[in-house]
This record gives sequence, structure tokens and C-alpha cells, in this order.
Amino acid sequence: MKFNLANCALMGVALFCGSQQVFADPMGAFDGLDPAKVAEVKAALKTTGHYAMKMPVAGSGLPEFIVFEKVAATPRQALEVFADADSHSTYFKNEGIKQSHVESKVPGAGSASVTIDYHFSYSLASDTYTSLTVISKGAKPGSYQDVWELTKSTMNVVSGPVRSHGSAVFEPLDAVDGGGTVIAYRNLVVPTPAVSWIVSFFGEDDAEKLATATADALVTEIKNQSAGTQEARKEALDQLIGAE
Repeated sequence: MKFNLANCALMGVALFCGSQQVFADPMGAFDGLDPAKVAEVKAALKTTGHYAMKMPVAGSGLPEFIVFEKVAATPRQALEVFADADSHSTYFKNEGIKQSHVESKVPGAGSASVTIDYHFSYSLASDTYTSLTVISKGAKPGSYQDVWELTKSTMNVVSGPVRSHGSAVFEPLDAVDGGGTVIAYRNLVVPTPAVSWIVSFFGEDDAEKLATATADALVTEIKNQSAGTQEARKEALDQLIGAE
């Protein structure tokens, strides 16, 4: 994952881009996986609709968690739900998102950046933070992605920066793989030595369960949203990145 942060100023731990657009490199749902692992994931999606894994990351006490989910919706329809950040505190509340609020948006044709404020509380971890999110088209035709980076955190004020980023890729599955859409949800938190207590108290098992629960909650919301909510979300995404 890479952001093009040209014309943006990094001040402390907060990223201020004003009205400048921010871009993320196009991603694929199965980026970083070898062919054998891709085949394994696709086979699981075809039978169970779910696959979770983790990848070690040099310099981090926690691995990157990757959760694949299959949904009977188009990539655009799945993105419409995830892009509704103001509602994250509703359908991700059991996953620790107690408050979510879109602070600012920079719309664009096919790509947009959104700054979102969150309050998170889960197990023994709690934080108020801001993330910079970039919504754009993915690497595969017909796919979309939502890529985010932590830009400000109350943990940073006390203990130094906690690096965190993630992504959700919404990609069409070929008919041979059962059709539908695969959601590839990735999340990585890299605590600095000053906040290594996060790994001790909020361990790898808890982090893995949280990543899986978050992806599951997104799928549940996609399935259960009302027709009125779905239409409102479609209109909101059309206004943000343009109609499909």
C-alpha cells in the first residue's frame, strides 16, 4: 500500500492535506499471496465463504491480519456500505468502534479522500484517533478499494507514534470461483517500543479475533441493510467518487 502524499505536510503525527487529493496505488484482493495460497483461499471462499490468515511483518510485534469474505453483492454495493463511515459506530460497535464521524471529504472522479474521527474501545485498549482514507478503483477491472492510514492518535501524545494502516479490497470473483464479490480486509498495527504494552495486554489472539469479527460485521451489514439505507449509501458514494 502506498499513498501519494505530494503537497501534503506532515506536522507531528498528523497529516494535513487541505483540499489536496491523496492517491493510493491500485491493489488486488490477493496481493502478496503465492498461487498455491490464492487457490487455497478461493477454494475456501467457494465452500464456506470465509478465510482468515496472518502474515509476519518485520519490526512489528503483531502480524498483518487478512480476512477474506465472499458476499452476494457487486463490489460497488459492498463498498457503498463500508464507505458509510458515519455508520461504522453502528455496525462495528461490538468491534470497538464507539464513535465515528466524517471530518472532511475531498471528492473526485473515481477517487476521493476522507478524514474520519473515531473513538475505539475494545478489551483493554482504548483510543481516540483520526484516519485518512482513500477510496478508489482497485487493480482488477470492476474492483474498488478503501485504504486507510492512522494520522493522529491519543496514544501518540503520550507514548510516541503507533503506526497503523489497512485496506479493504472489493473484487469480483470469476464464475469458476463461484461468482459474487470477495472482500479482502487487511489491518496492521505496529506499536513502538514505548507502547509495547499493547501487545502484552491486547495480544495477537485478540487482534486476530477483532479483525475477523470486523469483516464478519461488514458482511452482515451488507446482507441486512434496508432498501432505503442501501439507496442512500449508493447516492452518497456516487456523490463522492462519481456514478459507476
